[in-house]
Amino acid sequence: MGKKAKGKDKLEGKKKPESKELHIRPHSGDMFMRNVNALKAAGLDAILEQLKPVPEKVVPVGKNINYRGIKNPLVATFIGFSTRKILDSLRLVHKTIRLVVIIEPDLGVFKHLLATEDISDLIEDKNVEFVLGKKGELLIPELFKKFSAPIPPLGVSRLTIITNMEIMLDPFVYKDDRKEEGTEFIKIVQAAIGQLRLSMGCPDDQFRRFEMMLENRDIMASAWNIKGLFDKFKDVPAIVLGGGPSLEDFIVEHKEGHIKNTLIIAADAVLGRLLSEGIRPHMVSRCERKLTSIFEGVRKEDTKGIYYCAYPWTPKPFFDLFEDVFYLFRQNGVCLFTEIPHGFVDGGVSAANAALEIAFMLGCSPIILSGADTCFIDGKTHVDGTQVEFNIEKSRDKWTQVKANDGKMVTTIPVWERCRREYMQATQKHRFQGKKFEIYNTSLHGAEIDGIPYKPFSDLRGVGKGADIEKLISDNRAKLDEKAVEAFKKKIIDSRAKMEEYKRAVDIAEELMNDAKRTATRETEKIINTANSIEGNAYDKIQYIIGNDANLNKLWSSVSDAIDTNFKKKLYVDNLFKTLVFDVLQLQTFLYENTVAGMINMIKNEHQRHYNYCGVTREYMLQVKHYIGEFLRVLR
Repeated sequence: MGKKAKGKDKLEGKKKPESKELHIRPHSGDMFMRNVNALKAAGLDAILEQLKPVPEKVVPVGKNINYRGIKNPLVATFIGFSTRKILDSLRLVHKTIRLVVIIEPDLGVFKHLLATEDISDLIEDKNVEFVLGKKGELLIPELFKKFSAPIPPLGVSRLTIITNMEIMLDPFVYKDDRKEEGTEFIKIVQAAIGQLRLSMGCPDDQFRRFEMMLENRDIMASAWNIKGLFDKFKDVPAIVLGGGPSLEDFIVEHKEGHIKNTLIIAADAVLGRLLSEGIRPHMVSRCERKLTSIFEGVRKEDTKGIYYCAYPWTPKPFFDLFEDVFYLFRQNGVCLFTEIPHGFVDGGVSAANAALEIAFMLGCSPIILSGADTCFIDGKTHVDGTQVEFNIEKSRDKWTQVKANDGKMVTTIPVWERCRREYMQATQKHRFQGKKFEIYNTSLHGAEIDGIPYKPFSDLRGVGKGADIEKLISDNRAKLDEKAVEAFKKKIIDSRAKMEEYKRAVDIAEELMNDAKRTATRETEKIINTANSIEGNAYDKIQYIIGNDANLNKLWSSVSDAIDTNFKKKLYVDNLFKTLVFDVLQLQTFLYENTVAGMINMIKNEHQRHYNYCGVTREYMLQVKHYIGEFLRVLR
């Protein structure tokens, strides 16, 4: 993926759009007002406010743009958009485009575009997305939203087409001394796609989470509901404790008596070390579903008064280790399926990330990070006394360098880098939602996190204002309504019945698909046999087959129709199917649908596309059938 102007310049070995003879466009008041009205109609008034203080940046553009090397622009992503001609010219390439993503980091360039060209139709187009004024890693959460939005009418995610992407740089902006900057933008877009794919997980792991939720159903019914605590901690400071080496700073600060009237939320891995130091956090978070030695040496009597905050798929023995439990939900199929009103805490990647999300949801401020290093510090990976749940050396070939808060370069590994980006993206998300808070990172030698400035503990002393943390928690916690628990029991019974329906539907769809394929195969063989019976040379026989192209298209389209009518149109639109089966098969659905979507530009013959569609769908249907069987096994 990656296209760049101009002429002979190359990026990643591919040819780029060409452009010559640059000119400056005149202003048009009519065009400007049409564009402004379109932005208002699209609910983008905030962009207009951001544009007001920004000076226009004039970019000379060319009259003609010629694209070379374009293969599959099903998703056309533009980095820089000084003129609509770069999109209009791409549309002349005669390739199917289903989604256009326009990234214009420079609001001055966009302001000049609004005043010189009519782009109101693009603003109004539901298949054209704008990401404006964002640079660097701050682009990633915006791209997540654009790439994962639903596609009508079936409502499947745009993730089903994003691997079929061409990324193009504005040839009038990213040239000469700005080529390297453009290359960095391409890497950020590719990183966003990579993170989205990583977030899907394998189906066995996804299904095991659902299975463990059912195994923990009694705990789900008896746990405290954290939702009652949301936004009840206004102006209450929180310290979020990760397992990095800089956690030693917090331990020293606590022992010296500087940590007062502050909510302490610790990642699971550091609980043992904290208890050994006589430090009792108010909450301990956990995300991981595996049963490990993370709480080795911790006994139930040690955890009295500490709230275990964990997701439904964490091991039951860990829940049993704590007297008080807060059940955390995420916006995924496992949690949405239950319809139980536990609070949503959409933190991921690590327990420390989840701990930060809890602090955000409770409304705390300031929020202070300690041990969120996400890098090696003096050769150490974690603070002494923690339990590490993964093999750090396994990813050695993917270790990279990032900038630390002290300005030096430090080494990180892939999972830490995901954690670092999650800290950044979570902070940005809550700021976009209008929340007011201060947040600081106390790790001087830890990796720099955009949006979370460094500040030492010595500058944060005295932030607590006398809040009674234990009372705030006890006053706002609550148990579930018994009606919700009974409704969940009924949901199990009803869902099993629905899975039986799905099983029958897939069996019927598979039979109808195979029947249509048998008919198409016989008719194709008839065409070949007729061609072989023609008297004449091989060319005459080929011409006969080519002459039956329309007939072949019709024959094999009937196979695709059987798939779409009896499988996709019946199951893809079903809410429970989307909540459970799609959730478990996220990665497989991603790969399958991207393969299917890419055929429109990559396979010239229509009948060949239909034939291949049948083959890949059959493989996907087998996986769907398997997990429907697994759901039937556990829904009891």
